[in-house]
Amino acid sequence: MALIAEELVEEWLIQQKYFTIRNLKSGNNEIDLLGVKLNGKSKNQLVHVEVMVSHSPMSWICRINLKSAASRSQEEIKSEVDAWIEKKYKSETIQLMRNKLIPHAIADDWEMMFVHGALTDQNHQELEYMKELGINIISIKKIMLELQENDGNIFTGGDGREISNLISIYENLE
Repeated sequence: MALIAEELVEEWLIQQKYFTIRNLKSGNNEIDLLGVKLNGKSKNQLVHVEVMVSHSPMSWICRINLKSAASRSQEEIKSEVDAWIEKKYKSETIQLMRNKLIPHAIADDWEMMFVHGALTDQNHQELEYMKELGINIISIKKIMLELQENDGNIFTGGDGREISNLISIYENLE
């Protein structure tokens, strides 16, 4: 299910005129999706998307400690969300992976997005804290609804290995 969800999110980004790359890997680290929207002379838009979609969610999103979900305190939830965000969006390895594609970007240039599927009641606490930390939260349902509203203009994504070159060429055009 996760791969299909990632494909849907990628198509949604493409329809919003982003060039995309999916499933970047380095060792045990993986980035689900990166997107770049070229904005002429203004600042390009950069988005790092993590996708976690399940048709039958059974537990919390962030399971850093293997503790029973029902017995976690608010402090433990926040600690686990912090650790998950560090692992998925902010670690040195993740930043190096992004910098190989977009070498002149800094960490603050990236919008962080989390796409989720069905939620349990417990997941809402994690998502609220993610929002407080600046993560843009969006449901796969919203993305699917927006895909259905497509006006027929389909945009194709760029090859991820060449995205840095594409940006350099674009920025040097007059």
